[in-house]
Amino acid sequence: MDKRTIQRTATALHKTIKKLQDELKNNTYIDTCSLNSIENVVYQIKGIRENRETPKKLEEILTKADEIQRFLDDFIHNTKANNYENIELPSTEDLICDINSLIKKFKNVEYKDKCLSVDTEFITLENIDLGSFKIKLHLDKYDSKAEICLRIVALNPHPAIGDPTITHPHVRDQRLCEGSGFGSITKSLKEGLIENLFNIVNTILTDYNDESPYVSLDEWYTMNCRNCGEMIEEECSCEGCGESSCSYCAVSCQCGSNLCESCSSRCDNCGETYCQECCRFSNCTKCKIKICDYCTYICVECSERFCNDHHTRDEQTDEIMCNECMKNKQEKEKEVQV
Repeated sequence: MDKRTIQRTATALHKTIKKLQDELKNNTYIDTCSLNSIENVVYQIKGIRENRETPKKLEEILTKADEIQRFLDDFIHNTKANNYENIELPSTEDLICDINSLIKKFKNVEYKDKCLSVDTEFITLENIDLGSFKIKLHLDKYDSKAEICLRIVALNPHPAIGDPTITHPHVRDQRLCEGSGFGSITKSLKEGLIENLFNIVNTILTDYNDESPYVSLDEWYTMNCRNCGEMIEEECSCEGCGESSCSYCAVSCQCGSNLCESCSSRCDNCGETYCQECCRFSNCTKCKIKICDYCTYICVECSERFCNDHHTRDEQTDEIMCNECMKNKQEKEKEVQV
């Protein structure tokens, strides 16, 4: 990153941080949960008033009003406690120093498409290689909440085998689980402490907190069966879709292929299991059970398919008929004889 790019990045950061701090100082920065709390109470009061309740409801109305007052008092108290008025805006020179410090510590520091990013070293935790990560701070989404403006992108992913969206014990869908670093990260974002922010995130990535991972390192190379949900001890890979099942849920076709339940069908008549290439399946017209081709009998009269229990073979012609058609044929033969 050359001097001109560093200057341009620092200027963009300065403008972005100032905008957030101005919102905080003007008390316009209220989160969605807070707004929903106020709107919910006001809605209830309006409902009481519009229904023209009797004076007996006066106490309930006052209770709701007290809830709003308590919430606003807490909000004002918390705003003063946060002391937003005393937040110092880092100068452009301060931010240039931060960027230069990042360049000395991290690989590939760059500013592109309103995003400041750095690359970490190759990370290995407890003998498990996780690869390098790009820590991305989106200035166009800059916020005091890391989940909004911060993304962690795996450069050479080694995800948990059971969930490809988990590329690190503390990263899912490129979002960081801040854990004990939540307060420090929030403070750094509010105060524009850019070097501090990237250092904290890097520390979270290079350390392992076994109390709150998305997937523990002990289970990084294990997965759960897609059918029963149990952990797979002996893996059986389906030759149809490639998914893994436990040895209990995996099935085998007569041709020898290993299959999962989704890629195989079991005949309700003979109990055999087949893959889609070896055998077609249909349903018995009478009892609706699933039957394989080898257990399917087609009636010569109605052309419908039937299982073993709902067909009859004509002893004279050796033709196959469903029980209903055979009954009709025998009745017609009796009528002719009469």
